[in-house]
Amino acid sequence: MRSTISELAATDIIDSVLKNSNSQSLGIIFDFVVNSETSKIEYYILEPSGFFDLERKLLAVPSDVVSYTREYGFTLDVDTDSFDLEEAPSFHEDNWPNIADPSFKKEVKSFYSAFLN
Repeated sequence: MRSTISELAATDIIDSVLKNSNSQSLGIIFDFVVNSETSKIEYYILEPSGFFDLERKLLAVPSDVVSYTREYGFTLDVDTDSFDLEEAPSFHEDNWPNIADPSFKKEVKSFYSAFLN
């Protein structure tokens, strides 16, 4: 049974593992962004595991490409055969982009939508 995010506390989301459809860890959910108009999660901020060398890079993952179940946790719902997380738009943890900027939204959404299942 699919659970909704409204059933989770922030502490249940932050530090959770985000997996691909093969249950392989892609990284840890470092934070999330809530849309102030809809009160819904707009992005999960992912700290990828093993993808970047010395710099601590983060990724904004649109919530509409992430699913959650109590059994499997958080899953990225994209075609993992052609998806390369290293190609995803990223930013340094000390230099966040303006997440409300339409050009940022367009860049992130277009990247992930190209790999939707």
